[in-house]
Amino acid sequence: MPETLMDMEYMQGILKESVRCSGMFSFAGRVEDIDITVQNHLIPKGTPILEAIMTEMRSEAFSCPDVFNPKNFTKDNNHLNPLTFIPFAFGGSRHKPEESLVYLLAAVTVSSLFRNLQVSLAGKEIEPFAANFESFVAMPSTEEIWVTVSKEKEVENVG
Repeated sequence: MPETLMDMEYMQGILKESVRCSGMFSFAGRVEDIDITVQNHLIPKGTPILEAIMTEMRSEAFSCPDVFNPKNFTKDNNHLNPLTFIPFAFGGSRHKPEESLVYLLAAVTVSSLFRNLQVSLAGKEIEPFAANFESFVAMPSTEEIWVTVSKEKEVENVG
């Protein structure tokens, strides 16, 4: 059993993949606070920077971008450029959401919820995710996803 939530690699993958697939934020912006050089181009202090976060759904970055796959973020899947997935900002502690209190609270909530419940799709499988890039704000999906939630079957302890 993992000693900490940080050791729960698959849990981290589920949370990161949930953020990646949600389309929660289309863009993130900030103003550069120092002069920096990126690929021989000077970006002066005070320059507005806009990052298109939803480019994380690109097929160049993920082999099947429309499929929810927590294994995209496991250590075995090390082909992913670390700068491909920056869900909340450009760097620092926000570059690694698993180091934040919000991430830890989400991990505790999800693990507690799914420890005693079984969740599955109700009916047929859903169509692949269709992102809406018409505005700077993430748009709610017009598609419905129905799930069944049931109490997990009791498992007898053997031994």
